[in-house]
Amino acid sequence: MRAAANHAKITSHMLDIGKGALLATIISVAAIFALALGLKALPISDAVLAVVNQVIKVLSVASGAYLGVGRGGENGFLKGAGTGILYMLLGTGLYHILGGESQSLLGVLSDMLMGGAAGGIAGILTANLAPKSGK
Repeated sequence: MRAAANHAKITSHMLDIGKGALLATIISVAAIFALALGLKALPISDAVLAVVNQVIKVLSVASGAYLGVGRGGENGFLKGAGTGILYMLLGTGLYHILGGESQSLLGVLSDMLMGGAAGGIAGILTANLAPKSGK
């Protein structure tokens, strides 16, 4: 009985992480698409573009962690970090599938570390928000 309850809880946490990573990926794709349209009108240097890309990633992870953890949720750090790491893996995979250059292993690992850290922080903050009333 206890094993079944633990399995259900783990499954629920994994679904929360998956939903958060999916939202983060959708936000990133939309933001990158908007950025690509904006680049046609505004000349942006590569240095500025790199910073904007990192900001998009962090904001996407934070949004995904917010969904995955939920206001006043439990295991904020773990769900948020899991969301960030999974998002970075999905993003790397999508970029590769769409014909982008392959990233070095160090590049992938540093993205995963950044995603995990940003997600963990966002998850902690989200878990410490007061739950929405009416639930």
